[in-house]
Amino acid sequence: TQYKRAAVVGTGALAVLAVARRTLDGEPAAAICALVFALHPLHTESVSFVSGRTDVLATLFFLLALLAYDRGRTRRRWGPIAWSLAAYLLALLAKEVAITLPVVLVLWDRLVRGDLRDRAAPRYAASGAVTALYLGLRLFALGGLESGGDAWGPVLTRALTTLRIVASYTWITIVPYPTSPYYAIVPETVPPGLAWWLAVGGLAAALGATGWAVRRAPAAGFGALWFWITLAPSIALNLLPLPGAIMAERFLYLPTVGFSLVLGWGATRLLGPVAWGRTAAIRPVPSLGLAAILLVYAVLTLWRNEDWRDEYRLYSRMVETSPDAAMPHLNLAFTQLARGEAEPANQHLREAVRLAPGSPRANAGLGLTETI
Repeated sequence: TQYKRAAVVGTGALAVLAVARRTLDGEPAAAICALVFALHPLHTESVSFVSGRTDVLATLFFLLALLAYDRGRTRRRWGPIAWSLAAYLLALLAKEVAITLPVVLVLWDRLVRGDLRDRAAPRYAASGAVTALYLGLRLFALGGLESGGDAWGPVLTRALTTLRIVASYTWITIVPYPTSPYYAIVPETVPPGLAWWLAVGGLAAALGATGWAVRRAPAAGFGALWFWITLAPSIALNLLPLPGAIMAERFLYLPTVGFSLVLGWGATRLLGPVAWGRTAAIRPVPSLGLAAILLVYAVLTLWRNEDWRDEYRLYSRMVETSPDAAMPHLNLAFTQLARGEAEPANQHLREAVRLAPGSPRANAGLGLTETI
């Protein structure tokens, strides 16, 4: 299973390289983009966590669908378009986030290829038909639209908290430290505090930079819009009337393709004209900076992989990074009970009950350890 997962991840990185070669100027920019994607520390959850394989598979088929679409568009053939539609359906079946592909295709035609008129309508209609097929299959499989229960907060609270979550996603994508395998979401109150204003101010700056890039640097603008658009479904979940807010690093696996494109574009602008075999032309300071970033990415990835070594290590890390959340204490306690560590488990269960006094699992576990 590990070898199969590694093969899928490696193929995904090669697909990112192929997309970057069609988007960015020059092979060095594409290589930098692929390296950034392959080494990004945020990917450890999607790769190491078995349930995260849905993000890896969806991203792979998403990229293959885009590549086949571009091949059919360039050669004016419907054979590659058919393969693109099949890959799109597979991406949707892997994870719902792939539903953003039709929007990415429109941006591809506009910003990368610079032409929306080249027989675009039939291709978009075909993608729309696949989307409708998927939605019909999903509705049939679920047997209808299910209610998520009581909302975790009023509309304004959900909106303010979601903006803070989006800002956090943006920040940890750019600066992936410190990070956590479990993010405890604290609902924002009205009026929001200084930290919220600073976070949303940074988010506004990032959105402003995206607007500038779309007008002045289409390749970078395409990458930035890729990030926001593919992140949108995960963001929208927190606006819905569901039982709880969600933030997880696995939701960034597909969006970081866009970030990698932006970083590849920016790096080559700083490095200057680069060609294979002509290292004398490379600017030394930006080159050392890029090498340092990639080295830090690699070290952080190796370090974070240890968090997913086993359940005990994972839940211990969750408690370390999110001590004010009940679930990490609860999961660690039951893992310790299985190891015969009753006293430490009792302490964590006491903390879980303090943080979530209405949790049946926490109270039952505490009752069990009190009798041992």
